Amino acid sequence: MSRTLVLDGMVVRAARAVAGSAVDQQGVLEDLRSLQSAVVSTGAEWANRVDLVGFQFYGAHRLAEYVLCDMIDRFEEARTDPSKVRAALDGLDVLADIIGIVAVGDARADAGERDGNGMEDRETALMDKARAAGLLETMKKNLNKKFRPCAPLTEHDTPETRPDIIWLQYDDDTGEVRRVTGRDYRR
Repeated sequence: MSRTLVLDGMVVRAARAVAGSAVDQQGVLEDLRSLQSAVVSTGAEWANRVDLVGFQFYGAHRLAEYVLCDMIDRFEEARTDPSKVRAALDGLDVLADIIGIVAVGDARADAGERDGNGMEDRETALMDKARAAGLLETMKKNLNKKFRPCAPLTEHDTPETRPDIIWLQYDDDTGEVRRVTGRDYRR
């Protein structure tokens, strides 16, 4: 069976769940995990392409992966707390956008600049819907882990007291910029 048919089947099952049919939470969870696997594998292929288009496609896949993590978490919580089923189902609104990213990313190994710009548009649409649905918690946590702000500089800070900062110095005579260590630091 083609990946497109599998993805279409996910959309149909998700639509039935949202419409209020008997919710097969386990089936939806399996679909989401399967889709997450496809997102990760396709995204990894784009990460190996070292150009702007590869970066654009990888970024969209990475966002889709984060959103799917939050969707899966919601369904896991809904299995134990029935009051959270509606929130889990409401999160499925972004599913078509994620599937679109995977389908285009899977089919466009020869993607060019126009395709990359189209993928950025898909990523923006997913970001907007995911933000509205509250499905960006995993992304926020990951960003906070990677990009912790350092404490602001004071006038008393030096390379010895603040090794967490890369200190650079510009030489007016030669026009060179070089890294400064504690012993050759001067104000």
